[in-house]
Amino acid sequence: MNIEEISQTIFLNNKYSNWYFKIIENAKAVRRHKLPKNDPGYQYYEEHHIIPKSILKNNETVLLTSREHYLCHALLCKMTYGKNKYKMLNAFHAFDMVNNKNHHQRKFNSRLFEYFRIEWAKNSCGENNPNYGNKWSQEQKEHLRNFRTGKKANEKTKQIWSIQRTGRRWFNDGVNEFFIFESEKTDKMFEGRLTIFFSEEINNRRSETLKNIYKQKQHHRKGKIPWNKGLKLK
Repeated sequence: MNIEEISQTIFLNNKYSNWYFKIIENAKAVRRHKLPKNDPGYQYYEEHHIIPKSILKNNETVLLTSREHYLCHALLCKMTYGKNKYKMLNAFHAFDMVNNKNHHQRKFNSRLFEYFRIEWAKNSCGENNPNYGNKWSQEQKEHLRNFRTGKKANEKTKQIWSIQRTGRRWFNDGVNEFFIFESEKTDKMFEGRLTIFFSEEINNRRSETLKNIYKQKQHHRKGKIPWNKGLKLK
C-alpha cells in the first residue's frame, strides 16, 4: 500500500498534514518495539494506524508515545473533511475517556475543548453524519429493546464508569449542558445544570411548544359546550 498516494486523496494539503507525517516519519526512524513490562528497556507505546481504519481498512501501523498519539489525532481533525472529519472528531473525543486496558486518561485544555466541541457540532449534522437519512424500522426498534431489557452492568463496567466520572462536574453555557472536568470549562460556561436559568433561545422554543399544545387542545374543544354555558362571570 502506497501511503503517500492514498493520503493525497484523503487528507487536505495543509501544514497540519505536514506536521502529522513528520511525527510518523520520526517514529518510524527510531524503529520502536513493544517489550514486556518487566523488561529493563520497557517503554510505553501505543499502536496507531497511519491512515485510520474508520477511513480505510489497512494494517499500516506505527508505535507512538502517548503524547504523539494524542497530537496525531488532534491533527487528523484538522487535515480531513466531510464524513472523515466527523469520524476523526469522534475518535479524538474518545481520548478524553479512560483507556480500558491501561487506564491512561488525557484531559483537554479549555481552548482545545471548545474548538473541538464547536467543530464536532458543525460536522455531526446533515449529510456529514453517517446516520443521515437512516430510519429505524419497527423490527429494529423491537430487537434493540429486547436486547437491552433486563441487562445490568457488571462490576468491571461499573468501575470503569466510576473512573470516567470522578472529578467531573456539570456546567452549562445557557443552551447546552456539559459533564466535564473543571480544567475544560470555558469563560462562557456556568456551573450547574440547566434547571432554573434558560437562555432566550430555550425560552422561545419552550414558548412555541406550549402554544402548539394549547392550539391542539383548543381544536379538540371546538363545538363542545363550555362548563359555564358561555355565560360571563360577574
